[in-house]
Amino acid sequence: PEGEVTAVRRALNECLVARGSGSAFQKLDCHVDNKFVAQFQADGVIIATPSGSSAYSMAVGGSLVAPSVPCMLLTPIAPHMLTARPTILPAGCELELRVPQDARATPVVSFDGMHEQELQRGARVRVTTSMSPVPFIHVTQHLDDWFHSIRTKLHWA
Repeated sequence: PEGEVTAVRRALNECLVARGSGSAFQKLDCHVDNKFVAQFQADGVIIATPSGSSAYSMAVGGSLVAPSVPCMLLTPIAPHMLTARPTILPAGCELELRVPQDARATPVVSFDGMHEQELQRGARVRVTTSMSPVPFIHVTQHLDDWFHSIRTKLHWA
């Protein structure tokens, strides 16, 4: 039924809405705080947390974001328009991806690579930042440790 919540998931790194086993690109309507932003025609969209910004989102052109920055990253995957750019959104906003009724194919959604679920035409995926951040214990200065990790993994120095 319309508006029915079928699942609530938590993700540490990202939520992925992408084409499933089919080869057709996806058409996804993007809304932020109930305002229409854009219609993406792409292989999919990644909504990443700052801790997930150095994984799949970065691999498809998204920004690196320090884990201490309260935000979400919206990164289109292989968009079919040059103006579709990665976007950093403030924590606290509600991002919603809608599968339009005229979509060529039905995408799948997954959370940190798990809980994959097919989305039917008319389905919506709502993503917000958690009000309960995940605590981490850091022996070194947090930002220094993050930069060291990025430098090492990306061979910057």
